[in-house]
Amino acid sequence: MKKLGQKTLFAGKYRSMVEKTFELPNGVINNYEIATNNGMIAGMVCAVDKDGKFIMTREFRPGTEKYFYDIPGGGIDEGENIYDGAKRELAEETGYVVGELYNLGRLSLSAYDGFEWQCFLATDCEKKHEQNLGDTEFIEVVLKTEEELLGVMKNGEVVLGNMGVILLALQKLKEIK
Repeated sequence: MKKLGQKTLFAGKYRSMVEKTFELPNGVINNYEIATNNGMIAGMVCAVDKDGKFIMTREFRPGTEKYFYDIPGGGIDEGENIYDGAKRELAEETGYVVGELYNLGRLSLSAYDGFEWQCFLATDCEKKHEQNLGDTEFIEVVLKTEEELLGVMKNGEVVLGNMGVILLALQKLKEIK
């Protein structure tokens, strides 16, 4: 694949849409519309409380116009350490604080966006305070057993990109036990 060019179609505060032009291996020239995160670093935290329950969020997602189970996460503030940002996002969205934090690596959520998420597993989490949500966040905190979590994943009730993080977290949990 040879990249021939790129142009911005839309530039938003948190996301932009660009058109990237590539020459394919067979010589065909093709354009792809790609969502970008404007260079923002983001973190996702698959969190487990002291009783072994997964700390999920449930919120409305405007792209699909549905409610989904999600894992806490969001943008890391400029100058903020990625680990501190992940802990902050978990605390803000759920009121839980991290016991132990494990780096699971980076994931791309879709083949047609430029987003990369730094992924973490948080264990031994404890509810220490109330949520600290922004004006546009309406997040319900829900605790799920592993069996319940796998059930909602099979039913398509979990945001697809988070499934990879959850699977990495389940693998890491087996390693650390």
